[in-house]
Order: sequence, then C-alpha cells, then structure tokens
Amino acid sequence: LDSYYQELINNKTVKIKEDTAYIQTQEYIGRYKNDVDRYWKSALSEVEGTNDISALLSHPIDFSSYKQVEVSANSSFEIKGELYNQLKAFTQKEGITINVMIQFIWHKLLHVYSNSQKSIVGTTISGRELPIDGIEQSVGLYINTLPLIIDWNNQGTVLDQLHQIQKKIIEMNTHSFADLAKLQKEGERLFQSLFIFENYPVPEGDDDQERSSVSLRDFIEKVDYPLNIMAFEQGELLTIKFNYDGNYLTQSKAKEHLATLVHILNQVLSNPNILHNEISLLNSEDYQEIVYNWNATDKAYPKDKTIQELFENQIKKTPNNVALVYQGESLTYNQLNEKSNQLAHHIRALYKAKTQKELTPDTLIALCLERSLEMVIGILGVLKAGGAYVPIDPSLPQERIDYVLEDTQTELVLSQRHLNEKAYATLPDEKVIYIDLSEELYKTQAKTNLPQQSQSSDLAYVIYTSGTTGKPKGVMVEHKAFTQFIYNFNDTLKDRGNSFERNVLSLTNYVFDIFGLEYALPLIFGNKITLSTIHDVKEENLLEQQIIQQTPSALLYLVNQYPDKLSKSVCLVGGEALPSSIAEKLIGAFEKVINVYGPAETVIWSSSFEVKDSEKPYIGSPLFNEQMYILDQALNPVPTGVIGELYIGGAGLSRGYLNLPELTAERFINNPFATESDKAKGYTKLYKTGDLVHWLADGNIEYLGRNDDQVKIRGYRIELGEIEHAMSQIDGINQVCVLAKERKTETATTKYLVGYYVSDYDMTSIDIQNRLLEVLPDYMIPTALVAMESFPLTINGKLDKRALPDPEFTSSEVDYVAPTTEIEAAVCEIWMVLLGLDRVGITDEFFKIGGNSILALQASHRMSQFLKCNVKVADIFKYKAIKTLLESFALAEAGIEGDEWEF
Repeated sequence: LDSYYQELINNKTVKIKEDTAYIQTQEYIGRYKNDVDRYWKSALSEVEGTNDISALLSHPIDFSSYKQVEVSANSSFEIKGELYNQLKAFTQKEGITINVMIQFIWHKLLHVYSNSQKSIVGTTISGRELPIDGIEQSVGLYINTLPLIIDWNNQGTVLDQLHQIQKKIIEMNTHSFADLAKLQKEGERLFQSLFIFENYPVPEGDDDQERSSVSLRDFIEKVDYPLNIMAFEQGELLTIKFNYDGNYLTQSKAKEHLATLVHILNQVLSNPNILHNEISLLNSEDYQEIVYNWNATDKAYPKDKTIQELFENQIKKTPNNVALVYQGESLTYNQLNEKSNQLAHHIRALYKAKTQKELTPDTLIALCLERSLEMVIGILGVLKAGGAYVPIDPSLPQERIDYVLEDTQTELVLSQRHLNEKAYATLPDEKVIYIDLSEELYKTQAKTNLPQQSQSSDLAYVIYTSGTTGKPKGVMVEHKAFTQFIYNFNDTLKDRGNSFERNVLSLTNYVFDIFGLEYALPLIFGNKITLSTIHDVKEENLLEQQIIQQTPSALLYLVNQYPDKLSKSVCLVGGEALPSSIAEKLIGAFEKVINVYGPAETVIWSSSFEVKDSEKPYIGSPLFNEQMYILDQALNPVPTGVIGELYIGGAGLSRGYLNLPELTAERFINNPFATESDKAKGYTKLYKTGDLVHWLADGNIEYLGRNDDQVKIRGYRIELGEIEHAMSQIDGINQVCVLAKERKTETATTKYLVGYYVSDYDMTSIDIQNRLLEVLPDYMIPTALVAMESFPLTINGKLDKRALPDPEFTSSEVDYVAPTTEIEAAVCEIWMVLLGLDRVGITDEFFKIGGNSILALQASHRMSQFLKCNVKVADIFKYKAIKTLLESFALAEAGIEGDEWEF
C-alpha cells in the first residue's frame, strides 16, 4: 500500500500485479494440516491448564465467566536513549530480535506471578512466515493468535532461555495456521493475556522521491482478555503498553508491572549469563522491606533457661495457687512441683539401676498416658530428670507404638496401670514405670528440686508426625526453641494489644506439639491449666477468662454447643486453614479470635493474626524472634501478592528429625539471607514448610494451600504417601491413590480422605479399613474407599487425579434399609442434616457415609437432646449404625414423646 501511495503522489503509473499468494497459502495449509495438528498436540500435551494471573490484578476476577474488557484502560513506558541503544546492541550481538527480548521479560513476570513452570501467552503473529512467494506483499488477513508456551523448568541461563523463545516463535510461525478454538479443550482458554509486537519501519522509496513518514498515534482494539501487552518499535523508540480492564487492575498497579518489566530488562542486559531463575522481580527498596524489615523481630528472652527452670522460678512466686485441674481434682504449684520432683528422682534411680549409667541430656523417655494429672506430672518429671519426653497415644496401633519405641531406643516408658485393662497396645514390661498417684514412689522419693541436668541446647521433647515413607518421623525440639516460643508468643500478642497471661482450658491430645503451649504457657506465667476433652467440656469450665486452643471445626462445635458461654474466652485457632464461614461464627462468640500458624518443626506456632473480619482470616506476621520468607523454586524472594513457598527461620527451629539426617538436610536448608547478626544468634537454617502463601501489602501473610501431598484434617498433619504405602502393602492391591476432598455439611465444609485402588480380588471396604487400622491411627483411615478397574491417565500418561470420581456416601438401592419407626426416622434425619445427605438408612455406618469425629460430637449432642438420654461419641464409634445404636438404648421400637422435633 505504501509503495502504491508513493508512486501516486509522485505522478507515476501504478503497476498492478496479480496477487496469487493468498490462494497458494490456502493450498499450503491443506497440504500440511496434519503436520500442524501433530505439532500442536505435542506442544499442548504437557500443559495442565492456563496460567492464573490473579496475582497480577488488583481485584478478584471470575475467569470462567469473563467475556471481554469492560472498562478499557492503558499505561505505557518508553524505552529510549541509552537503554534503547543497549537493547539494540545486545540483540544484534546475540542474533535475537527485540520481540524475543520483550517476550522474555513478559513471560518471566507471568512465570513468577502465576507460580507456573510453563508460561502461556496468547501471541498475535503475522501468518506471513510461510514459504509462499509474495506473501509479504499480499493484501489480506493472515494474522492469527496462538499460545506461545515457554518452559521454565530448567537450569539454563538467560541467554539459553532467550534462544529457546526465539526457537519457539519460529516454530509457531511455521505452524501458524492452527485453529485456536480447536486447540482449546472444551472451550477452556489456554491463556489469560495477549501479547502483540509491532515494528514500524521507515517506508522505502527512491532517494530522489519525496517520502512521507508513518507513525502510530494510538490503537483501539476490542479484546476479550483482561490483560494485554503491546510493544511497538518506531525509529529509536520502543514503547511497551499495557491495555487492561480497569475493573480489575488499577493504574498504579499497572505502572508497577511496567517498572518491573524494565527492572528485569536491565538485569538481562547487565548479566545475560546468569541462570534465568536468578532474575529477581524485586527492586532494592522492596527487597529490603520484604526480606529484612518485615523480619526485624528481635526481642530478648531467657534463652539460657530450660522449661523446668522457668517453672521452678514461678513456684517461688505462686506456690499455693492452683496449677492443674482435672475432673474435680487439682494440684497447687507446690504440689505439682513436689510430685514431679519425686517422679524425677525415681526416673533417675531406675535408669541408673537398669543401664548402670547416669541419665544424661538428650536421653529419650516415652510417655504412654491418658489425659490425667499424671500426664503433666510425667512431662515435668522427665524434664526435671534431665531427659526429653516422647508422648505416645495409648490408643495407637501396636505396630506404630512399637516403631516409636524402637526409633527412640528408649529404656523407660511411663504409663498407668488401668491401661492394662483396656484393649490397648502392649508395652514392654521391663521398660514400664507406672506413675499413678497411688504409686509408692510418691511416698518414698524426695520432694526437693534436682540439680539441673540439662542445658537450653538439649532436647526437651520429640514429637512424631506423619511421614512420606510409611513411617512417622520424630521432630526433635530443644529447650531454647521451646522457651523462646512460650516467651515470644506471649510477648508478641501483648505487643499487638492482647493480654494472654490467663488460664488455659486444655483440650488438645498431648501427642501434638501445640499441647506444649497449653501446659507451659500457664505454668511459666503463674496461671491454671484445666484438662478436658472437647466432648467433656462443662459449662462451668467456660465461665472464666481463659485461652482455648483448637482447630476451626472443633471450635465451631463449641460455639454450636455453648453459643452464649464463650464471650470471656480467647480462642487460638490453628491446625488447618480457617474458612471465612467459621471465622464469622467464632468472632461472634469469643472475646478475641487469634489465627495461629506453624508446623511442629518450627515449634508450635510461628505467626499470629487477630481475626476481626471474617473475610480476612490471615495467618499474620512472624512472632518475635521468628523469620518468614516467601520464596520461588530458585529461593528468590517474591513480591507481594505472588504465590511462593513459605520458609521459616529464627530462634524457633527444631533440631531436625530423629535418625533421619538426609531428610533433615533436605527440609532444613542453609539460610541465604542470614546477616552477620543472624549468624551470631545461630539463625543459619530455614525450614521448608511446603505451604503456599503470599505476602499482603501490609506485611501479613495469607495461607493458600500445600505444594505436596501433605494435608491437615481436623488438625492432624497427614502425609498421603504414608496412607498410600500402607494400602499398597495389602495383598492383592496393585495401584493406590489417596486424596483429600471437601464436602459441604450443614455447619461447615469438611475435609475427608478417599482411597482409590485397583485390586486383583473382590475386597470390601471393611477388610481394607481393618487392615489399615493395624498400622495407622484411626484419623489416617480413609473415610471412603473406591475400587477402580483402572486409573484414568492424562494425555502424557500420568495419573489424572482430577478424573477420579467422588465417592458415593448414600446407600445403594440394594443396601438401603429404610426407618420403620418414628424414632428411627427422626435420627436418620439428624444424620442427613449433619452429613448433608439426601438419604440415610438405619444400617448405614456413620463414618462410612461421611462422618468424622467432629460431626460425631454434633450428632451425639443432638441425639442426646432428642432421645433424652446421654448418647456419647464413643457409642457412635461402637455401634456405628442407627439400628444398632438405638437397640443398645432399647429405643428402636419406642415412639416419640412430646412436641414434634425440628431439625
């Protein structure tokens, strides 16, 4: 067109040529269509989905329903002068185009912000790179938009990545006549952003002709993607322009992204030989803020003291105050100290008699106890003796208890005589010490404090958590890490406007590390512990100012049971993500709601956040002397809003895993951000949590999920791989996959485990669950088991977990037994409402149709109210189904008395 125009204004005759390029192109497309189809099928085989660009936006967007830009807005940046000259020289030297450079910086930004190893951008191409004579001068619409897919999962340099992009663009141009609509599976978009590069050369003409100039003033284009980038080069000016939907991206945020693109460009030009994953998106000011200012958490605490020393110091201040209460019995600080001293003397004497050696620090002593005064006495007795305690739940399978005893090589196990009468695992007689308060040791042993045997760098306890290899792993916690948590948790919350020097209602099983807060926090600061369980809480327990610590679902149960009794209590909610729906109810019931976060490896809790808005239940910011870093896969700190993995450092790290040095080295990495001050304090390691989070603009953190197969259900940390390992050991099972799924019930969304398997034999769910109960705790047994003829596979031959069917919790027509009495029908309705089911039969087993321990608590409460008798959670576990449960109460044939019951 320009050449014709130039000829006309110079009074020359225009020579019209026949344009055959378009017809030739259509013929070419017909010949090579199959080749193009094969190319794109291969290119898309490794793509699992579109990049999530939510972190790039200012406001949430529903991509599934987004159709087109509603409020068109744009921002631009000009690259000129010296920076343009550097860019031009670099591209000429390396033999790449400016298009490739801009594609690199945009794909890099998208790769980081979407937390994806493959960045996918819709790229508009000319369609004129085909081997057709005259196609460049042909008049017609050849352009197409296709996905440019860049793989970042490699260890290449920036230059390597630039050349990969150039190669991909050439390949895409060669295979440019694919139909985008057919490439997108079931209409799902392959990308959420569009990239256009335009080059406007000076028009060519004879030297003696007067030539006009061509310039781009602006462009208006209707697009259906919320974020689009256009780069156009003219003369010695390169303009990068964002076109975006103003409903979802603010101008200030758009300008920040443009500045980041230029920041990336400068790094490429200054050092193109670095690894591409060493490129940082943070400028120096943001880096300082995120990495160091937000981790400036130093505060003095008694780092040289052990837990027992701090307890003994408190006794001097409050010797006659009540320290410990359980089922109507209590001990004062002085009595608790004396009992634990007597036990400590006894432990040291027996250990010496058994081993002919003095008990030394880091000696592990197991506790196998039920909830009782003796439980706390046992913990303090071991610490005072100079050892480290290992809590074991006596209801665990024999194999699991044997493993812990073998792994710890413990010489002594503290237990209770009445456990022998229960159907619990057998303990080795030669190692057992009974510590019931009726034992003779409390009459014969000295009540005085023992000389300190352990130092702050010695172990306080070892807690076992689920492991990926099929065996649990022991987390080793030193006194100094435990001490710093107790002091710094207290000080952090006081610093944030909360006073937490109050009594504690302890509801947590002592095998969880968070029980350490429930006994140590009150005992070190002179307050009272009341031991209970979630289903044994009495109303009088809730009338005083205190701390209650539990998972969201357990706290919701308390709110439903005692809606008007919790206003004096502060709840610490942790162990699993806090849903907004539950947060709203907790805020309305408790004096304060504190969301807490932390894995056992970093000692109980590492961050906290007071939840005042149910829509913002964040995990907060680090406690005093804790450090938190959100990093990408190359350990680069990520900007605010960008998803990364959380790493934790500071004073709260555990020593690692007992007898697992390789796993310890894998999970506890060197701290690349440690300052000289950090190194002096010993902050030289970071714990790799596996949790996906992002920074908020105010320095708080939002939890988003996991990056592996670890899940938390009802506060239990579970490695799905351990369950899969156990299932795979069952004869006849060939393939296994265990998933955590969610289901909405009446009160909340609950998580549950589903085990999928392929077997040679016809196995029942009961058979498999009974086998699993021999080696796994009950909380790790899948709620549902689904037999499969074969597992579904993705296009590249991997297990397609998304294609696994949801389990059916309702009875089949064959198995369903309808209620025959009014009472049966009413109890069936209670279960239907709680479990969110359309139908429940009287022979359906509660835990096979979606029930769990928290829902069992709610069911027992509602049935007790309706039946006017005490239905315990244990009854649901024992009798399982409505028919047998009612028969046990002789109620199956009874009628309903009184007013009609409403659910």
